[in-house]
Amino acid sequence: MRKHGNVYKCILAGLLAMALTACGGTTNGNTVGGDITTPTTKPSDPANGPETVSPRKAVVLSTDTNGSEIYEEAGVSLDLSAKDEGFLKVSYSGEAKKVRLLLTQPSGVVYNYLLPVDGEMVVYPFSEGTGEYSVGVYENVYDDQYAMIYEKNCAVTMKDDYSMFLYPNAYVDFDATSKTVGKGEEVAAGCDKDLEVVEAVYTYVTTTISYDYDKAETVATGYLPVVDQTLAEGKGICFDFASLMAAMLRSQQIPTKLVIGYCDDQYHAWISVYTKEEGWIDNIIVFDGVSWTLMDPTLVSYAKPSTIEEYMKKTDAHYFVKYVY
Repeated sequence: MRKHGNVYKCILAGLLAMALTACGGTTNGNTVGGDITTPTTKPSDPANGPETVSPRKAVVLSTDTNGSEIYEEAGVSLDLSAKDEGFLKVSYSGEAKKVRLLLTQPSGVVYNYLLPVDGEMVVYPFSEGTGEYSVGVYENVYDDQYAMIYEKNCAVTMKDDYSMFLYPNAYVDFDATSKTVGKGEEVAAGCDKDLEVVEAVYTYVTTTISYDYDKAETVATGYLPVVDQTLAEGKGICFDFASLMAAMLRSQQIPTKLVIGYCDDQYHAWISVYTKEEGWIDNIIVFDGVSWTLMDPTLVSYAKPSTIEEYMKKTDAHYFVKYVY
């Protein structure tokens, strides 16, 4: 990502999606880190939405796979074993110093990731759910020139449109041992409905984390949020805010999209969540370049459909989605 002016004060994430060391705990569903469990399958039913854990215990979905569909060529290892769960894993162990993963979505949008060159598997989401994807790996030749060394097409068939937003990924990096997960459980304690958890997480993050203007001015290309670091330091840029919120909500089994795009002509991040009652609620948490705003959960809970529709018309007029993680 490249800064241009104050646009990237909000978030340094745009055209390049980032790599993430593979996350997840055990693969046997045993308890990990106290009451935090790590199931190996999605606790969801497409007819009813994700199952809410009661009382509010954190559940971290593992990104470990059974290794049933792995391809290896030219220093690239591609694991598609969990593609129908909504993610792929890739590693690179060749000689190039800089490598990119281009993941073409069913819509034709290309997500351009900077792939680590340390040979470690990293996790990326199939952001558009069911459809045909193309995976391309490119080595840097010189300057900004890259050459393709590997390509693979794959068909993804998911049983719902939200499960990929429950897993850790490049922008929302957490596991069963993360302090953020434990804090999310603490914050959600006493909440009944998912929207109450959203409000509680929003209130906690925005009242305990301050905006780091110095970091916004100096953050380097390729920056990735570290949610536990943000939690410990109590400050960050909006990329950090959004990632922290999303990690807490996902660990509470609330599917959460971290969305990158434009608010008018400014590059920003915002969050959308999925509930069993309402489906996807877009733009529920928004950063407008100055402050975070929470759509009143009670609006979604019992407002007239016309009221909600009017709210969405207003937000859609200002927000343009580029990438979803």
